[in-house]
Amino acid sequence: MHAPYPLFAQALVPLTTEERRVIRRDGPIVEDWAAIVPLLQPAQVRADLSAITRESCGLLRAAAQTAGCAGVGALSLPQIARALFGREKVDPGGRTPMRVLPIIYDCDTKSYADNEKIWTHLESEVCM
Repeated sequence: MHAPYPLFAQALVPLTTEERRVIRRDGPIVEDWAAIVPLLQPAQVRADLSAITRESCGLLRAAAQTAGCAGVGALSLPQIARALFGREKVDPGGRTPMRVLPIIYDCDTKSYADNEKIWTHLESEVCM
């Protein structure tokens, strides 16, 4: 579905006049096309999908064997979910120390410039 830009901007995100000007001039893609285009080539997409499929099938076969099922088709939905998205239970030997970092406002992970801000912020907090 194609929506006119003003409708899109009002519906999804509040953009400043300057941000709208930049999008009109440069387009909405903020990454270097040289980094994006190779990932979208049909041969690369097929290879990536094949790798994901092989890995997923291996995880499901292992789960079926561990559960003593006659095959992958005999796994329940929770067993499939755990096999594909679960983690092993690991005892780290006590509490894991954590510190919540200060928030970076007006920052978006889809923007290269904002990613630079995020990494600089992380480095200043963790590597001090």
